[in-house]
Amino acid sequence: MAGSTTCTSRYFAEQVQVYVPGALVVVLESPQAFFERTRDEIDAFVYSAEAGSAWSLAYPRFSVAVPQPDVVRIPIAFPLKPGDERLRGFLNTWIQLQRRDGTLDELHATWVLGQRPDASTPRWSVVRDVLHWVD
Repeated sequence: MAGSTTCTSRYFAEQVQVYVPGALVVVLESPQAFFERTRDEIDAFVYSAEAGSAWSLAYPRFSVAVPQPDVVRIPIAFPLKPGDERLRGFLNTWIQLQRRDGTLDELHATWVLGQRPDASTPRWSVVRDVLHWVD
């Protein structure tokens, strides 16, 4: 498997072939198979950034890299009971609000890309801001 890429989805395997023609792609049954059998001859593991970030918590020596400039976006869905227009309206409004105020981008940057939020302003603290015991 010299110079190979592994993934768990036929879709990802096809995408690797589009972007890296001639790459040897091996489809695994489970991501865990990659993490438990990592060898020097495997160059990459292709998976969604969201799921990959969760696996990187269990295997911290790995990190997520999002290829640029062609970021592949995979939609998610909230299953709803047919005809439940009230819940659909609520969810659509909630998602719109989270997009507008930047919450979705911030959560994605923190939890998927591993970027740390701006830590220049310390969190509010009773000890510091009320009692003034520390700076």
